[in-house]
Amino acid sequence: MNKNFYNPNLTFGSIPTTCFRNERPGFFHSGTKPKDIDNELEAFMRCLSKTVRNDRFTFMYNGKPVMAHPKWIRDHIHELKAFKHWEKDLKAYFEVMCGIQREDGQFYEMVQVPTNSHWFVVNDTNRIKDEKNNIVFVRVELEADIEYLMVEGVYQVYQATGDKEWLKKVLPALEKGINYMTSDSRRYSKELGLCIRPFTIDTWDFVFNIDEENPADDRNIYPGVTPMSMMHGDNSGVYQAMNQLAFLNREFGEEEKAADWEKRAEELRENLNKTAWNGNFYTHQVHIGHDGAPDEDETKRLSFSNTYDMNRGVTTLEQANSIIAEYQKRRETSGCFAEWFTINPPYPRFRGKHHTANEYVNGCIASLAAGELCKAAFNNGHEEYGWDIISRLIELYLKDGELFFLYDAYTGANKGGGPSGWGASAILSAIEEGLMGIVDKGVKFDKMLYQPRVAVSNQKQGKYITGYEVSDIFVESSWQLDEDASHYRLATPSEKIDCHILVEKGKEPKCVICNDREVAFEKTYVNDSLYLDFKLDNTIGDSLSDDGIQKEYYIEINY
Repeated sequence: MNKNFYNPNLTFGSIPTTCFRNERPGFFHSGTKPKDIDNELEAFMRCLSKTVRNDRFTFMYNGKPVMAHPKWIRDHIHELKAFKHWEKDLKAYFEVMCGIQREDGQFYEMVQVPTNSHWFVVNDTNRIKDEKNNIVFVRVELEADIEYLMVEGVYQVYQATGDKEWLKKVLPALEKGINYMTSDSRRYSKELGLCIRPFTIDTWDFVFNIDEENPADDRNIYPGVTPMSMMHGDNSGVYQAMNQLAFLNREFGEEEKAADWEKRAEELRENLNKTAWNGNFYTHQVHIGHDGAPDEDETKRLSFSNTYDMNRGVTTLEQANSIIAEYQKRRETSGCFAEWFTINPPYPRFRGKHHTANEYVNGCIASLAAGELCKAAFNNGHEEYGWDIISRLIELYLKDGELFFLYDAYTGANKGGGPSGWGASAILSAIEEGLMGIVDKGVKFDKMLYQPRVAVSNQKQGKYITGYEVSDIFVESSWQLDEDASHYRLATPSEKIDCHILVEKGKEPKCVICNDREVAFEKTYVNDSLYLDFKLDNTIGDSLSDDGIQKEYYIEINY
């Protein structure tokens, strides 16, 4: 092995090979340019992190500060993909929302000041005023994503903290929420065996209404009056939540409950594919008892939850290939500057004069869709496309000096409309899990998947650090790609590591060596991409820390 690469007294490019415990998680350093010249990916990631931090919000609840990113629990959970690595207050907002959960299982979704406009668009059933703290809690009844997102959020917090006592307290509320989503007539169709919502644009919170004089800002559901539909993204979200509930129940030895959640998840997936898969992607909305928008064919409309569907595990590789191919095709044929659509084609008019085509989520380009599509591309054998998306996002950042939530589909101008941290977090997550290839498969990285795909990038050497600052858990990866060998260094507390390393195109691996031992590996293909699969455990790693928890692995792939 090339010991110079691993010698902690030497340098790796301009980067010391020892662990940088003083660096925040989510830190990347290329070491390829002088200090005064930024690596573009490095600078882009710093921008994304700053964007997420700028969404940070604190409110007082019963005399204690509660951190939110930002006030909407939905946005907070989407941004959790990034800030779980560096924030210390991960539990409090979830505790508040679980503590005020409605008896039927529904969660409120935002905390606001009493004068906020959202207080006035719902009825008393969907809002409560907290006089003591001078705040209000609101549930926009149209929304159908909060219950499954609460599971996703708590799952991530538990991974970061490993706090089983806390999990035990909130787990019943999560299960109650999913049971509500799959039983209440406003949320679930027994005939379809799927979750439903009002006819909205994907997961957004306004119902179809083209009356320019009366845009219908009412956000309640009126049974028999409000047009209802089945939207695929709600169901992939509940599918993921059910599988996460299975994982969480196994943490307490509840195998029977876990198996039941998995069985329900599989039934939901089968119903979704039977009802909404149109052969190329998931149909935007399947209408129930109404015709939808006049003269519109929903099966042609590609909505952004298709990107989430792939990352929630509901699709097969064949389905993911088809969805990605559809995005790539529309990149060439839509006339838009990018293919990261909120929805395409947009509706000529969806909700009064304010939601014509290419306005807000009716056709604008979304950074959140870019991040999710990027991760899906990396995970489904389209690694070069994943890197292409990152490269184009970097160009957007260099043009504007920051990243925005929505863009004009044709000019690329900032359209605002929401928290930019949502998109920034999705992209950071795609870089961490997709490009750098570090995935927590257990709790506090006791089990991890190591799947670096830097071979498709222009980063031939670099260092990436992640982990959970709240638990003082860190994982560090560094690499150097040479002509005759690829070198990887991994420092992690993981007891078990599944390695799934992308091989550079045109190269034929001869052997894999880890810490001076030859390791047996299997070649696997994801589409046309060659990966080397092998397993490591902490008996192979060299101890880095006095307590023996942090172990070091030197991996060399020879060609």
